[in-house]
Amino acid sequence: PGRVGRGLGGWIMITHPRKACTFRLDGRLYGFEIGTVREVHPMAPWVKVPLAPAGFHGLVNLRGRIHLILDIRHLLGLPAKAPADTDLLILFNDAAGPSFGVAADEIGEIVLLVGASLEDAGPLVEGAVAVGGEMLTLVRAEALLGAAENNGTHRGDMK
Repeated sequence: PGRVGRGLGGWIMITHPRKACTFRLDGRLYGFEIGTVREVHPMAPWVKVPLAPAGFHGLVNLRGRIHLILDIRHLLGLPAKAPADTDLLILFNDAAGPSFGVAADEIGEIVLLVGASLEDAGPLVEGAVAVGGEMLTLVRAEALLGAAENNGTHRGDMK
């Protein structure tokens, strides 16, 4: 999104920089568009759902609200790892989908997304951009529920 404004040499496009909430999985840097993230919460006890597809970890109750916790590692094609007590939950707002989140090894910071990006890298991955000397993979939060419902068959790996 942007708007047109008048500059010294004529009309110019003024763009609004995008921001991402960064997190790590297996040491790799990932991010979600900041507009999709509602909050980050310490890991809480969760309940595994019997017979749930591989893309689902289970359910967690936070302040009386039940959240589905997806297995983002499975959805992105990373090695399996059960959520640890030191992990953090990234919970999404309703724009991404109703009451769900993912577990991350650690949370980074909010960063501006500037520079070239790989477009349409996959159903779950919007692209990648250089941030602080490393590549940040931007994940589409709004695509996670659909991918999990399809049992993780639509992986977001960039190949």
